[in-house]
Amino acid sequence: MKKQPQITEKTKNNLMTSFWNLYKNKDISKIKISNICDKAKYERTTFYRYFNDISDILTQLEDEVINNLKKDINNKGTPNNHQGILCDGFKDFTNKYGEYIVYFYLKGNVNFYNKFKDLVKTDVYDYLKFSVNDEIKKDFIFEFLFSSLLNQYSYWYRHKNVMALESFVELSNTILSNGVKSILEYKK
Repeated sequence: MKKQPQITEKTKNNLMTSFWNLYKNKDISKIKISNICDKAKYERTTFYRYFNDISDILTQLEDEVINNLKKDINNKGTPNNHQGILCDGFKDFTNKYGEYIVYFYLKGNVNFYNKFKDLVKTDVYDYLKFSVNDEIKKDFIFEFLFSSLLNQYSYWYRHKNVMALESFVELSNTILSNGVKSILEYKK
């Protein structure tokens, strides 16, 4: 008897959710397939219908998050509306992806970091106005912006109860638009 696709998808999602809940709180080397199956209430054989091993479930989860991010960016963004994504869609973005982005980042998940960076670079790089024409310098500037914003977002996400979303977006926009020097004074 063949299973219905929605049941199959639900089973896979349940396993991925169980993995994610373990991953947030444990080092990946400490997560066992039996832990995932126990948490999801499935047999090990069910796990192997969908995944080869722990690294496969992690890779599939990363890819799912990146693909969903890509769809959302493509649906909300236009070459002239990236500011709108940052402001208007930021709450939705945070609700959907904040936890994934922050935990993948904090756990030093280089694969996700590079996939996310490539997605952002592909989507916004051509719409940034650089004051330099040197492609190597542009890449360095993008790397600085991306890593700085990701680190700042991660810090805000973990401390979001002390700064409202709107204030965070405003601060980020100020830093991006005017630079850190515009809001920083040096002691004399």
